[in-house]
Amino acid sequence: MTAVSRRTSETAYDLGPSEQTLVRWSELGFVFEMKSSDRKLLEMAQGVFSVQSPVATDMTTRCWTIEHPLDDTEAWIVSGVSETSSMIPSRAETREIALLHIEQDALDWLLNNAPDAIAVHAALLSRDGKGIAIVGPSFAGKSTLATALWRRGWSLMSDDLVFIDTIACTASPAPRRVSLRFESKDLVGESLWIDIVATPSCIETSKGLFFHPHELTGHEKARVTPLSGVFFLSRREASVGAAEIHALNPAKASLSLLPYSFNVRTLPFVDGLRRITPLLEQVPAFDLGRGDLQSMVNAVENAIG
Repeated sequence: MTAVSRRTSETAYDLGPSEQTLVRWSELGFVFEMKSSDRKLLEMAQGVFSVQSPVATDMTTRCWTIEHPLDDTEAWIVSGVSETSSMIPSRAETREIALLHIEQDALDWLLNNAPDAIAVHAALLSRDGKGIAIVGPSFAGKSTLATALWRRGWSLMSDDLVFIDTIACTASPAPRRVSLRFESKDLVGESLWIDIVATPSCIETSKGLFFHPHELTGHEKARVTPLSGVFFLSRREASVGAAEIHALNPAKASLSLLPYSFNVRTLPFVDGLRRITPLLEQVPAFDLGRGDLQSMVNAVENAIG
């Protein structure tokens, strides 16, 4: 299969007449395709892959097929050429889980084949033309802070993975739905949780919910945002008080971001740092101390202005 040569920030789809058996969409300039003879599955895929307009090319980068064998009523079979994921081929008990497998496989492919962007383990939010990335190790509180900012009126674009153009200083969310663990239910609130469950693309797993936040507002899904700040939680060697913010110089910020950059940290050290440095020379970075959640939200908003 041939990769599309130009990156775009647009996600697209093409679901034609009723006899059509595929859905096509684009992410970061690459075109993906899913085939099935199951019409309900295709309609679900149309929503899951956050579609807006037809794909303007016949070239396809990655293709999957999902079928429900007549001799196996308990499984959906997901197949396709995959050099980068252990998930394909796979079996799924439901249509919803089969689509989750494709989301993950598409993401795995992008992590290994998106040369113009760095992939960072971070949450991404935006408001009024300003984007922020929240970076930190597992259980540092990224999702909790991101959810609190979302409740404050920020757009939640991604909860754990961001693609960043370090020259243009723009960020795009991971091409998959946002997840909320059941532990976040009290933070989200019962009313909003119920609204999330009712959104068209939401599914519930043993750990929580997968959903598209933009379906709650009816607005078009944001595909790219200028970055106005990078916030580190629990950065190694950081010395910062509860809910306090300390600015980092570009060199220290670049070194701190390197371990969280999936497709850069495997490069020789100097090459990886060279990829990251242009971003932190233009976008301010901060240590943010763990503390009262409302105080942390206020600290972020005050730093961004």
